[in-house]
Amino acid sequence: MVDTHVLILAAGMGTRMKSAFPKVLHRVAGRPMIEYALRAISALNVASTTV
Repeated sequence: MVDTHVLILAAGMGTRMKSAFPKVLHRVAGRPMIEYALRAISALNVASTTV
């Protein structure tokens, strides 16, 4: 069986959002955006996750 690796692209600084925070840390429905991706990945059987 082949190992599955996940790569999350999270390079945006959020300057168009007029914020000092990176985009992935902005809250959507009370949670940082990155959390949605990480929760989805946690349900999978992956060998590694890189952000």
